[in-house]
Amino acid sequence: MAAIDHPATQEPHLAVTNLSGILLTGLKALADAGEVEQACRLAGRACAVLRQVHGDEWRGFNILLHRLSRRTGPVGVAGARTDPSERQP
Repeated sequence: MAAIDHPATQEPHLAVTNLSGILLTGLKALADAGEVEQACRLAGRACAVLRQVHGDEWRGFNILLHRLSRRTGPVGVAGARTDPSERQP
């Protein structure tokens, strides 16, 4: 990652690259702190924003999203990781 001496004068693509690196680091920390689903939601939003124009940065979030998704329950099922006998009818 490039040094950030004058962020206001960076070229837009370099700024996106640097901010993506910062956000990826934060999302990994969020997941490691037990907030995996929230980290996945935010990584998905970043993918949606970056997909069309910033393919390299999109790829980083896509990879993170796929790695983290293994640590979550099934999509759309509240409390998927809880004991089925504890669920409300």
